[in-house]
Amino acid sequence: MTYENRRSPQWTQHFLAIAETLSFSKAGETLGISRATVSAQLGELEKRLGIRLLQRTTMLHRVRLMLNRQRTQISNALRAHLSEFGVVAPIGRNGIEQLLVVINDENDARIPADARLCLRMLEAQLRVVKEQILENDRRVRASARETELGRRLMEIPGVGPLLASAFVATIADAHAFKSGRCLSAWIGLVPKQNSSCGFRREAGRHSDQTPAAIPV
Repeated sequence: MTYENRRSPQWTQHFLAIAETLSFSKAGETLGISRATVSAQLGELEKRLGIRLLQRTTMLHRVRLMLNRQRTQISNALRAHLSEFGVVAPIGRNGIEQLLVVINDENDARIPADARLCLRMLEAQLRVVKEQILENDRRVRASARETELGRRLMEIPGVGPLLASAFVATIADAHAFKSGRCLSAWIGLVPKQNSSCGFRREAGRHSDQTPAAIPV
């Protein structure tokens, strides 16, 4: 047996761990190796097989989530700092825009000069994050239209580019699931299915973070 043949089961084990956990980091924890090693092993396996086993476009969604959290964090910081000077605004994006007007109003004596300087720093960060979110959304829409599956998914009422691209990036082959219900259970749309002595039982809770069911 050659060295490459001896390593084949290891590559398969790494791929299965990624498919089960949907995370390079969690797969590394399961296998007892680093995330970088898991990624390198998968890349080597794809190179030798000549096919792409996993879509990497999930990074678009992870970065989008991070940017949205940063936008919320900066917005909350602006509200908190301005409230110290008695400046408040309604909840929502319109309220933030009202606060930005106050920050840039040099005639507003409620805000000291040093505080105004710091608030403008936060404003600049907020605008950068908003631009990055828009650019990310444009790329997500383009990613959803690049594949036939993504275009077909967007024909379903309630399924937009964000959900379609996430589905394509996360699930490489929907035919691996016995039915649409099995796929739904796998991504958390319905309670987990358990079988015992030929009788199917359902246990677990519904996921509050999963979008509407996707017909397959």
